[in-house]
Amino acid sequence: MSDHHVQLPIKIDATSNGEFLPVPVGRAVSQAKALAAASITENARRLNVSRRAFLTSLCGAATTLLTLNHAFAAQGNTGGYFQVHPEAACDLAAAQESLSGTEFIFDIQTHMVDPQGDWRRGPGKLFERFLAWVPQGACGEADPTDCFSAQRFIKEIFLDSDTSLAVLSFVPAPPRHNPLSLKEAARTRTLVDALGGGRRLLLHAMVLPNVPPYEAQREAMARAVEEWQIAAWKVYTQWGPNGVGWALDDPKVGLPFLDKARALGIRNGARSHFSGQASNRARREVAIRFNMFHRPAL
Repeated sequence: MSDHHVQLPIKIDATSNGEFLPVPVGRAVSQAKALAAASITENARRLNVSRRAFLTSLCGAATTLLTLNHAFAAQGNTGGYFQVHPEAACDLAAAQESLSGTEFIFDIQTHMVDPQGDWRRGPGKLFERFLAWVPQGACGEADPTDCFSAQRFIKEIFLDSDTSLAVLSFVPAPPRHNPLSLKEAARTRTLVDALGGGRRLLLHAMVLPNVPPYEAQREAMARAVEEWQIAAWKVYTQWGPNGVGWALDDPKVGLPFLDKARALGIRNGARSHFSGQASNRARREVAIRFNMFHRPAL
């Protein structure tokens, strides 16, 4: 079995957010993964359960971490280790004691698309190629875009993970070309609400302040608050309709956007790839709290 196809309960692998090719893991990690996969097969046989069932159990996770401890220690990497009881590999009670918890997990940026949206009949159709390229696009659906539907999103985020709370975000594109609409995002939020546990999915609203007419963008902000009860704004200051971005302290588009956000009472925002100097100035002037994503290396 090649390293690429070794599937473990806990991902120890090359990783990318989908915006760059992942750096391959080294030989030490590849060997550790192979040993963990062999240990999982052996322990599943010992407990007389299928390998698939063992992979999804806490004992499967414990086996993975314990094997990684041994593998890395054997290679001289003794600076740290996973604190897992040795018996947890085959004893469910011990695995629960070592791995179960009630930690609050908040995923502050998630994405999905509407496979039935109008974006697939226009320039936004280019997103299809990207969706087919990223790993989730190989989920098994005949149409890779369906791997990013509301149903798949809920399964991955709220059913098959321990996520407590998540924010559903948007990519920079005008509404008619955007692979997700606020209407579909709100529908997904309603489906998550039905799972119980209170409001667990919060929504961004995509704002493109530098797309004329500028006032129409600010009017759309007001509608997003009134109709969809959004929790924060999403902006990409490096994006523009003609390939030219904008700054948060730009008096024509940036500061009016921030003033509108403050007036509407939504003072949380998410930003991407832009000048720290400009953003800090704008934040001081208008008191908007921003999280920054996709920051390039300095």
